[in-house]
Amino acid sequence: MIPLVFGLALMGSAQAVEPQYRQLRLVDGRVLTGQILATESDGLSLELPQGRALVPFDLLVDMLPTDALTYREQPDWSVWVVAEEPARGGILAAFSAVEGVRATPVGDGAPDPVAAASRACGTDLNCVALASNESGWRWLVVAEQKGSGELRITSRTNGLNDATTVNVVTPLARIDQHVHELIGLQRPVEPPPSIAVDPVATVPEDATKPEAPRIAKSDRRKVLLESFVPLPGYPSLRRGDTGGMAAALGIVVPATAVWVGAVGQGSQNATELTVLSLAGFYGATVLTNQVMGQRTLKKQSAALSFGPTERGGTQILIGARF
Repeated sequence: MIPLVFGLALMGSAQAVEPQYRQLRLVDGRVLTGQILATESDGLSLELPQGRALVPFDLLVDMLPTDALTYREQPDWSVWVVAEEPARGGILAAFSAVEGVRATPVGDGAPDPVAAASRACGTDLNCVALASNESGWRWLVVAEQKGSGELRITSRTNGLNDATTVNVVTPLARIDQHVHELIGLQRPVEPPPSIAVDPVATVPEDATKPEAPRIAKSDRRKVLLESFVPLPGYPSLRRGDTGGMAAALGIVVPATAVWVGAVGQGSQNATELTVLSLAGFYGATVLTNQVMGQRTLKKQSAALSFGPTERGGTQILIGARF
């Protein structure tokens, strides 16, 4: 029982800090792969590549566990737009500005019979949904000009059962304020207004801090793969971070020693003790390599920021932690 309790405690501590990813299938045809943020009274709060969404419980068909790699590598959402120019160009640009969204005119990317049938529907949203239902789930957006110069925009999924429908009336110039709502997302929080900087004044301390850099998906994937090498601190060592490797050794060695002492009391023979000891060492190594490898990536990513000097010039600030 002692080795089992120790193993569960080790894995429990890892799960407490690891994000939980799930693949959800909804009654309106959508398949969402996201990170669970919270369980609200009226649904699940999800973090998606496209933004945040609240999925009502009554839309949920089933939910399966998945992983971070599947979350990062999922395909973009497809949005078909039905509108006349010049509205169509503005709507396509507004949707395409959202990360993880690919907006195209209706029928784009679908097999010829589906594309032709969908275009023939004109602005009949239900007709487009029926014609495209077999081509994979997507959002459909129809915009019609009103007499006042505003656009009446309606969106829905191409699912046939209980499709989610959203209606918006807006001038074309403000379509970017509604794109998230039209595809089932929460509108992002507006950033605070920028403050004008006097070029003669001294740069405030906060203004000189570089923006936190974004780490490339390929680098994160490499660290994830390298973490399975049975050498504590190997991802950090590959990037020249000897301090990270030393820290990894300082974690794995004591953890393995405690594990070996625990399994030694419950093992029946030398072979069982050896197998359990190696398993404990490898599990601790993989977990530590993932944590320390991501820490090394953050330390070694440089960021640039710009600010005025006291005499009216411009200074370039390079921020990094090594």
